Amino acid sequence: MKNTKKRMERYLKSVKRKLRLPPDIKTRVMSDLISSIQSRQEEGNTDEEIFAEFGSPSEAAAELNAQMQEYAYKKSPWRWLCLAGILLSAAALFRGGVNLALSLFTFFLSKQSIGIVGGADGPTTIFITRSQESVTQGLIMSAIILIMCIIGFYGLSHMRKK
Repeated sequence: MKNTKKRMERYLKSVKRKLRLPPDIKTRVMSDLISSIQSRQEEGNTDEEIFAEFGSPSEAAAELNAQMQEYAYKKSPWRWLCLAGILLSAAALFRGGVNLALSLFTFFLSKQSIGIVGGADGPTTIFITRSQESVTQGLIMSAIILIMCIIGFYGLSHMRKK
């Protein structure tokens, strides 16, 4: 009994994942599906018969998506621009992270990037020939672009049809 209950829960979760509907509509559809399954169980149908009637989770979700097509999400073609931005900014973050790690490695292991000018009779000045600031600013900007592109891709993928 416990095994069939878990199997039914997995089936329902799989159907719910495959539905391409707004959350409020998805909740209503899943509630109707659960009521339909419970009524079939009360009539004496076994779980195997119910699974055979509804088909696989993909088939059941495809049928429900087709029935509720007017409520489905409309995917914008602009979302691919956001996806390209995600990939480019992720590559920039990776490259910037590697550059930052290499520059920190060379800064701490070799003293070639530090110059000291001065003497006993005047002020002493220390020059650092490589600035870490530009690398970290690039990383921050890449991270901001990455976050904005992810939000844009999600938003453009989940627009409601009008």
